[in-house]
Amino acid sequence: GIGGYFGLLAAIFHCLAHSFTKALAFCSTGNIARIYGHKDMTRMGGMVKIAPLTTIMFGAAVCSLVGVPAFAIFVSEFNVFKGAIASGQYIAVALFAIALVIIFIADFAHFNLASFGTPKGEVVYAKEMSLFENLPLILLCALVIIFGVWHVGDFWMLVENGVRIMMRG
Repeated sequence: GIGGYFGLLAAIFHCLAHSFTKALAFCSTGNIARIYGHKDMTRMGGMVKIAPLTTIMFGAAVCSLVGVPAFAIFVSEFNVFKGAIASGQYIAVALFAIALVIIFIADFAHFNLASFGTPKGEVVYAKEMSLFENLPLILLCALVIIFGVWHVGDFWMLVENGVRIMMRG
């Protein structure tokens, strides 16, 4: 909770946003593992042609994880920056920014390996999952975008109540 009340608000929002985003990431990588029959991204490729919806869901998870605007984690990371700057913690801001750049590069490199080019190995299940199988991913993706774009009152009330409880102790 860097930056007092505001920083703690950002941290709690981040934890909640991260839970939706990580669930989306794990579910989409489950689809990817099913398609390729393994988890080695260096032996993948061409997923955008095989399973475009899975690729979009995986891309949305990666975008949120690295803090791209319009995704939930961007909101929390932006607020962490604001809280840290407001409280004069400039070294923490610089270290946080450096860490985000490294994460951005690494995550998009992995996304690129799996999604584009031609498959570098065998494709076990060369088709998109059914809409029913992708429905949880679509719902999680919707939440990640909704919380990144709109101020959902009930969600923020939950976050603010958590901050008030933590500030009492």
